[in-house]
Amino acid sequence: MEQREVEINLVDFMFEVLAHWRGIIAVILIGAVLGGGYSYMQSSKSAQAAATPVTPEMYESQLTDREVSDVHTVVGYDQLMKAYYENPIMQMDATNVAEGSLILSVNAENDDNAHKIAHDGMKLLASAEFYGYVAEKEAYTGDVSQLFINRTGIVTDSGSNAVAVAVVPDSDNDGTIEIRMFGESEEFCRNVLADAQEFLDSKKVSLEDAYGAYNTQLLEDSVTTGHVSEVEALQKAMLKSYSESKTLRATIEKEFSATQKAYYQLLTTGTEETEKAASAVVAKPQASKKMIVLGAFALLFIYGMYLFVTYAFSGKWQAYSSYQELYGITDLGVIRKTGAKKNKLDQAIARARMHGAKELTVDETVDVIASAVALQTEKEAIHTLAFVAGNHGTDTE
Repeated sequence: MEQREVEINLVDFMFEVLAHWRGIIAVILIGAVLGGGYSYMQSSKSAQAAATPVTPEMYESQLTDREVSDVHTVVGYDQLMKAYYENPIMQMDATNVAEGSLILSVNAENDDNAHKIAHDGMKLLASAEFYGYVAEKEAYTGDVSQLFINRTGIVTDSGSNAVAVAVVPDSDNDGTIEIRMFGESEEFCRNVLADAQEFLDSKKVSLEDAYGAYNTQLLEDSVTTGHVSEVEALQKAMLKSYSESKTLRATIEKEFSATQKAYYQLLTTGTEETEKAASAVVAKPQASKKMIVLGAFALLFIYGMYLFVTYAFSGKWQAYSSYQELYGITDLGVIRKTGAKKNKLDQAIARARMHGAKELTVDETVDVIASAVALQTEKEAIHTLAFVAGNHGTDTE
């Protein structure tokens, strides 16, 4: 038996889908409800999680001592690198720096007392008290101690980093207090040198109580601009320290776990931000509009696939004209059920689906068939007749 190739009529399938408009509306509503409900549940979980303030202790309990130490090490490197960028010395041009010099001669009852007073005076000018005094008066944000140079210039600390500091003179001190310093401008240097003299004057009573009366004579008070090797050495040392810190930081951070990264983020937000997060008012859970639409379209797609499979395997793909192709006969019309009442939308879809064929009642059909048979039998002298009728869908008979 010859096999005919079956082609699905897409237009008829479209009408089949439209005929299920009630189901389509129901599916869209159900999908929207499911999508909105899912997003609401997820939002509710997020809100509950956010309601619990995150503290460093929560992460520390999940990490080993070594992992916690690595995070704090990276935070320390961050602070060093930030200090590098903010250090006023790094903003200077080593070939054009203001340099100030102040030399005071101490006169006392004897040379021994003069040497002791000069020695203690140098100690005072190398103290944290003096640095704080200058920083407050000049509103200096950097490390004041780095602005002062001792008699031998740059000294080296245990970490092989060059630093410029004021130091106590040797025992062969000649009874003078000498200050060398540099700064961002000549005016700044003059102000700092004046601050040094004021600071020493404020300590004169205590020094006289210890060594007797004395007075000082100004030997030098000058400010010049030019190349300062100490500034160049400091900048090189800072750059070297910055490069080493950056490399070490990257090496440690590369091995961070997800928990370590979260712990680092919490530490770098600062205490104020942590307190804000702990006291923040959590937003109410809500459904996502995006998930509502996505849910509706997802379920509609599944329902569309179901209709297609049902249509393809139910025989409804066969169009009305297929009878003419199979048997060489002409479709006279479509008989519709008259018992069921349909709304206007269903009626419109049904009429469009008949592809222009005439809709006949049962009585009209009998009359048409009788007339056609009579004419055909008279014309062709047919003695034997055969009738072929088809049931297209549940709405025909």
